[in-house]
Amino acid sequence: MDAGEEWQSARLHTSARILRGLRTAVSDLEAVAGILDDISNACRRGFFTPGEDERLWAWFASFLSVREGLWEIVDGVSDDLGHDLCQIQTRNEWRLAVLGFTAAALLVRMDKLLVGQVARNPPTQRKLNEACPLHRIPRKQYTRIFESLTNPDNVLLVLQALNFSRSNRNKLVELIDDEAVGEFVRALPELEHSI
Repeated sequence: MDAGEEWQSARLHTSARILRGLRTAVSDLEAVAGILDDISNACRRGFFTPGEDERLWAWFASFLSVREGLWEIVDGVSDDLGHDLCQIQTRNEWRLAVLGFTAAALLVRMDKLLVGQVARNPPTQRKLNEACPLHRIPRKQYTRIFESLTNPDNVLLVLQALNFSRSNRNKLVELIDDEAVGEFVRALPELEHSI
């Protein structure tokens, strides 16, 4: 293995380790029962109490942080592979494709969680569009995420990634025991279902 391949392999392992942590964080964020109770109570009374407000902002700050981490992986993989997935040839390129698909599927899953479960009502949407200086959250974050999730160009890219995963299943399954990406390959059916 030459120096360039060693560097790429080390970078891939680092990205896989980071993605493992982000995947766990996504699962943690999906435990929203308490947040949903707070939202329900706030909507019933017409305002968020300070405690409800803080819990919602803390959850949303974590959500945005995890989302940013996933985007960094998607962007990194996109930079390394380019946009033409049909040109993938080497084992490391296939491994990168698995990481990129995993991160993209988790992004869709998170955005659907926010739009479809957490911020289903106008008061919560308005709240999440406010700025929260304490958590360094700028205004209009809910709108930005909603628009990203429903943008036809983004939907097309996600569908292309889904088709890529399904049409290349045999090649991807060859990586099922890979130390860096095997666990993500084993999760492909679950990840595809997220989309």
